[in-house]
Order: sequence, then C-alpha cells, then structure tokens
Amino acid sequence: MATAREDAKTQELNLIFKSLGERGKEGDVWKEFTEHTLCYLLQQTPEFINKAFANESIDVMFRLYGSAAEDLKSQATDDIGDLDIVIIPKSEDLFIHDEMIEYLPQHPLHVRIKGRDHPLLQSCLVEDKPYVANSAIKNFHPAIYGTSAPHMINNLTRSIQIGSRENWGQVVAEWKNKEDGPALQVNGSQSFGPVSGQMKRMNNPQNLVNCDPAEWDWLAKFLTNANGFEYSREHAEILGEFMTFANDIQMSLHERGLLGQPQALPGFVQELISSERVKQLRERVVTIQQSSHNQNESELSGEHLAEAEQHSNDQSVTPGSCHGNETGSKKDKVLQEAFLSTSESFLTPKNSCDSHNTAQNLGTTLSQSTMGELSESPYQSAQHTMPRKVSETGVNEKKEQGQNEDGTDESGSESINTAKPPFAEKGEPSYSDFKSVSGEKNILLEHIFGPFSQESKAPWKETDVKDSKKATIAGGADLVPALRCPGWPRVSEDWIKRKRKWPSPDVINKVVQEGFHLVVKPPKDGGNPKCDFRISFSHAEYLLSQAMNDIQRECYRCLKKFHRAFLKDPKGLVTFHLKNLLLQTIEETGAELWIESNRVECVMKLFGNLSQALTKKELPHFFVRSYNLFSEDYIDDPEILDALAKKVEKIMENPMQSAKQLIQKEASAVQAPLEEKSILSNGLAVKTASKADGFDSHMVLPGTLKKDDTRPVSSSSRQSYRFHDLKDIYLASSQELTAMAFNADDLTIESLDPLKRSLVGDLKEMIKTLNLNAAEFRRMFEANWSAIYWKVSLNPEPNMSLRMLDAIQGVVETWKYLLKQDDFAPENAEALAERLLNPDPDADPFDLTNLLPAGIGTQFVTRFFNSLTPSSADETKEVNLDKDIPLD
Repeated sequence: MATAREDAKTQELNLIFKSLGERGKEGDVWKEFTEHTLCYLLQQTPEFINKAFANESIDVMFRLYGSAAEDLKSQATDDIGDLDIVIIPKSEDLFIHDEMIEYLPQHPLHVRIKGRDHPLLQSCLVEDKPYVANSAIKNFHPAIYGTSAPHMINNLTRSIQIGSRENWGQVVAEWKNKEDGPALQVNGSQSFGPVSGQMKRMNNPQNLVNCDPAEWDWLAKFLTNANGFEYSREHAEILGEFMTFANDIQMSLHERGLLGQPQALPGFVQELISSERVKQLRERVVTIQQSSHNQNESELSGEHLAEAEQHSNDQSVTPGSCHGNETGSKKDKVLQEAFLSTSESFLTPKNSCDSHNTAQNLGTTLSQSTMGELSESPYQSAQHTMPRKVSETGVNEKKEQGQNEDGTDESGSESINTAKPPFAEKGEPSYSDFKSVSGEKNILLEHIFGPFSQESKAPWKETDVKDSKKATIAGGADLVPALRCPGWPRVSEDWIKRKRKWPSPDVINKVVQEGFHLVVKPPKDGGNPKCDFRISFSHAEYLLSQAMNDIQRECYRCLKKFHRAFLKDPKGLVTFHLKNLLLQTIEETGAELWIESNRVECVMKLFGNLSQALTKKELPHFFVRSYNLFSEDYIDDPEILDALAKKVEKIMENPMQSAKQLIQKEASAVQAPLEEKSILSNGLAVKTASKADGFDSHMVLPGTLKKDDTRPVSSSSRQSYRFHDLKDIYLASSQELTAMAFNADDLTIESLDPLKRSLVGDLKEMIKTLNLNAAEFRRMFEANWSAIYWKVSLNPEPNMSLRMLDAIQGVVETWKYLLKQDDFAPENAEALAERLLNPDPDADPFDLTNLLPAGIGTQFVTRFFNSLTPSSADETKEVNLDKDIPLD
C-alpha cells in the first residue's frame, strides 16, 4: 500500500516537473521566432548594412548563443530571459591561433593575445606591451570589425538612449556598458501582452506595416546621400514602386495565412531583396547613379578647363593696363564665386567617386547626422582635426585644435585614423579614444538627439500603459564582441580524453575542431585589466546542447524555475553554474538515464549534485576542471553558499511542496496588478526623464505637440508630403521672395508681414554686397535644400507658406553667418562646415536651429518606429497638391 502511495506521489511529481520543464505555448512561439526570424536577421544584418552603405564596411558575423539558441530557455510570465549575441570578425586573418595566446598560470580561464607581429592587430596594442588591448575589442576597433562597426554601435546606443525617454509604444529599454563585463547589455520590457497574441494580431490585413512612400522618403534620401548621390525624382519614383511591391507581398502572405507566423519575416525580406522585381528596381538605381557619375566627371573636366582659362586671363592683366575699376569688380566676382562655391561644395550631395572636390559635404553630412552618423569616431582624437582658420600661406593652425604640427595632441598622444588604420604604429591610445558608447559631449549630436548621460545606463522614462490587464514582460540582449580561435585551448586538453558516458566521440571531435572564443573579461583579482581576455566555450556549449534529448532540456528548465523562485537570494548562484552542473551530470550518468519514466530521478540528481557542490564550495568548470566556478570571480562571499545549500536541502526534503509553492508564485505573478510591478524584473530604479536630468524628454519642433500631449506622430495624425513636392514648393517660395528683393518698391515691401519683410530686406542687402542675380540666388537656394529638407519635412505647420518661410529664414541666417567669417572662401569650405556643425560657444557660435531644429533626430527615429507600427490601410490619405497645400 505504501509502495502504491509512493508510486502515485512520484507520478504526480513527475507530472509537475514535466509541466515546469515544458516550453509551453509561448515558449514554442519563441523557439520558432528564434529559429526562423532572429537567427536569419543576425545572419543577414552585416550584408544588409554593407549593401545599404557602399562607402562603409562591417566585417563581422553575428551568432546567437545561450539558452535561446540551445532551446534551454525557461520563460517566466514576467521575464523572457536574455539573448546572447556574439559579434566576431568575419575574416580568417583575424583568427587567434595558439601561438598568439599566452596563458595565465594563476588564472586558468584567462589569456593574453600577442599581436605585435600581426599586421591587423598592431594598431590595437597596449602601450609598451606586445599584447592586444581588450578595449579595442570591447569598443569595436575598425581594424578588426570594419569601418562601420563603431558607428553601428554608436547608433544603437543613441537609439536606445532616445527610446528610454521617448514614447515608442509600450517598450522601455536601457543600455549598460560595464567596464568589468564582456557584454554590452540592452535590458528592456514590453507591455503589449504575450508574443502569440502579437502574432495573431499581425495576421490581420488591417494591421499592415505602413509602406507609404511619403513616410519613407527621408530614409531613402539618407541612404542615397550616404552613398554619395543626390536623391532624384527617379529615385523617388522607384521608392514608390518598391513600397507598392512591399504592400503586395504583405497581402500575399496574409492570403496564404503566413503574415503572423515567425517564418514570414525571412520570406518577406527575401522577396524584398532577391525577387526579380526588386532586381529590376536596383538596376534602375544603378543606371541613374552611373549616369549621375558620368555627368559629374564631364562637368569636372569642363571646370578644369575653365579654371585654366581664367588663370591665363588673370596672368595677362598688368598693373599698367587700362582697367581702372577692375579692383572693385574683381572683389564682387570673388565674393560671388565664394558664395556659390561654398553653398554648392558642401550643401549639395557629392558623388562618392568624385576625388576632385575634397570639401566636406554638409548636405550629406546632415543627412547622416540625423541617424547618428556624425558621431565622432572613437578612434579619432578627442580634438577636431578640421582647421578652424586657414592662414594666407595655407597652413592649418593646428594649435587651435590642440594639436602639434607632427599630428600629436598636446598630451603627446597619437591620433588614430579610422580611414587608414596605422597598423605599423604601436602604443595604446587613451581610453577615451576607444569609448564608442560613452556618450561623450558632442554639440551637434546633443542638438539633434538631446544631451546624453555620461553614466553607463541611460535615463529612464515610465511608459504609459494603455491596458493594465497586460503584464509587463522583461527581457534583454547581451552583445558580446569576441575573437575566434581555431583548435582547442591547452588548459582544456584533459577534457578531450577524460572518461565519460556522454557525449559521443563524434561530438567531442566536432567541438574540438570548431574551436572557442576570447571575450573581454579580466580576472577580478590580479592580472592586467587592459589586456586580459577570458576563454569562452559558448560555441562548445551550443554544440553539446544539440546532442541533448528533450528530457534533459525539460529537467534543466525545471531546475532553472526552482532557481528563479528560491535560489536567487542571497545573490551568487547564476544559471551558468546550473548549466555546468547539467553538463557534468549528463556526462556522469550518460543519456540512457534521461527518459520520461526517470524524470523525477533526474531532477533530484541535479539537486543532489548542486547541494554537494554548494556544501563543498566547489563546482569545477566543465571544460577546465582546475577552475572552481565558486571562486571569487563569481562568488564575493563564500558564506552565501552555505545559505543556498540549506535552501536546496529544504527543496529536496519535500520537493512536492516546493513545486506547488513555485506554481503558486507563477500564478501570483500573472495576477499581480501591473502598477505594483517594477518596469524591469532586475529591480532597476525607474525615474522619469525631465529637464532636471539635463534634457527635455519631449524635444519638439516649434508648433508641434505640447509636452503633455502623448499622441504619437504617425501617418494617421499628420499629413505627409513627398520629398520633391516639398522641394518644388520651397523653390517657388524662395523665387517669390527673390523677385520681391529685385523688383518690389519700398512701399510694397513695407506692407508685407514682418517675417517676409525681414527676409526680403536680407536678400536686398546680399544683392548689394555680392552683386548676385536671380539665377545665382536660385542656385544657392537649391543647393541648401539638401540640408533644409529635414526642417521642412517635420515642421507640423499646416500652412505651407509659413512652413517654407521658416525654412528660408534658416537658410538666409546661414548665409549671413558665412558672410561674417574672416576666412570665407571656397577653399575653406571644410573649415566652415566644421564651424557650422560643431559651433564653438566661446567664439561666434552658429545657431544650429537655423538648419536643424533641436530634437529633429529624435523625431526622425521616432517617425521610423511609428512607420513600422501596423496601421489600418484606410488611414493612408492621398495628398492633393492643388487642394491640400495652403500657399497663402
């Protein structure tokens, strides 16, 4: 009878452990999402970036490791866990071979990389040492990860910092970059309910992603300019056809019942990239850009001839010739040429193949800066390298930039050039040179996106939750820069040959052949924090997880749930300990034990081994047995292990009672009122961003939504216009003002409204100073459109005439600023551009709001996210330029 009761109890406990270890409905959805969507996106992202930005490169691979990739994720109702995304160089030239590795005897899992003789690593060495600086890896040195990698990380940082204070739906995120940790952490939470519910809603044709070309014109312009070409009407027409095609694909997926499925995204992206229709559109883009390039080359040849002829004419004029008034006319001619040349050289897109014009392209630069591309490279000197003034002899006054003539800064440190990495140079730059995610002060970026915190985590803002019945779900991602190592580490050679019951020899051979990684993680005590790396066996763990069966996975998920409920306090025991325990237990018992009927025995075996390890205060690393995972690198106070051992013993004494308590805790978490839950499950304090934090959390353009207005700016709440329609209106408005400046009498001008009267007066003064004609004014206004578009596009002013007057006023104020500069000349365009974009508050600062209103970058990023938010198809409104635009 007693045996029967024990059997019934075991069967009941077996069912409970089974329920705790199964993925569940949401877990199944996440597994499909990981396999079909996330892994695909990680694999394709570098290719997407390289195709989008022809002038940049990112030479990396993204690999998903950890519980999500291994199908060992144990989801809670309020926590979906973290994703471990390892970022490694793609080139085999950056493999770290064994002869380059120096093992640390006192720290078995830590090494140093000898890079003095490596052509790609010579620019990444610690000062006066032959070792690679781990800061170069942590901060994505372009010599290792490609020229775009630092920008990519900077942009990601900025976006998360912006998102932490802006209302992007019901998602909150933060960024953490701990100097003592290998990963760049993104923690976040969402309150839109279970993922399965989201998938179901996505399958509704009324919830399609907004593919209105008017909402994507700005992004197409940015990508076109970033590749060195003007965004033409032909480009805009192709964008319209592409967006129509995207809508057709979405409807096709819906008709096949795939729109809300995880595997839909790869198919959707493949259609957008590889279909015959898209290939035809891409060929048209190439044709347009090739034609533009040929035209530019032809114009340049003509310019060279004209310059030579002008030079010859100038030489023929002698002091004794009869040109008594030539001095005054020459001055006017120089001013005209300088004004036009300055505008056209750095206010209009420049073909990337044009090596003749070396001036900074301000129009393209401003396009890039809207997406954070203008962030100062972490590998450049902290001082700007563009000249502030140019002397008569043409020598840059480097002293004003804090630089000596030999290229060093005042402290004697050498700058690092991202375009041509100094592979032959040695010595480690200062840490600030490597700080790609530090949020260093940059006047332009702070103007575009708002001030950024110097702290490791961004300020937070509580989101408005519209449906209090939906629980907040936390999650995150760890971005881990790493280096690949072929072969197997010497400190783990005994793992290959030791006696075991699991895994098979074939699996062992595969693990050894595919190698390991090195990540930035110095030992807590001893070593050198600047150049010590830690051996990572994440890839080996992934391969071993593929050899596990379902029962092993379920028992491990069950163990993780017990850990989350009972063993997280006192803090010290982490899931990495549990994974090592699982691998050692399976190796010891063999796969035969892990079957359905032995589920309880397997879980209790795991608890037994955990109890023994906690009691002995010793848990050997699965791959390096000489390393104790309960050492000070993981456990600050060994005494907490005793407290944890007692908790495990209590669970083992009555596993049924503990399991039922666990189930009750999970049920309570689902029913807990949302307002009593923290935004993040890790207990981070949440504060509301405000001006007291150094910025206004609702940086808006003049006339936009008030600070207390939480309505999102999207296609359904604002009227959108195409890029070239706005340009036509802008040019027509500027032409009208120019005509008044040339032809209107004083009485007519006096009758104008104050803004028009002021602009006409400024134009008349420039006509008097520069002796410009109407055609030259038109050329200058047209040259400025590339920069001023951003201001016009986001201005919510419904009266188009007022909107354009505001834009023209910004252009005129920019011209007035240029005219005041002592070094105003065509050859100084680069210095002038630098002065505009990074104004010196102590010396005649330029008001950036003339071109870019404060917070414009934030609004464009927010607009991008809003465009991805599904919206009803009937919300798209067709704009009638004849009826909908009040020009008066």
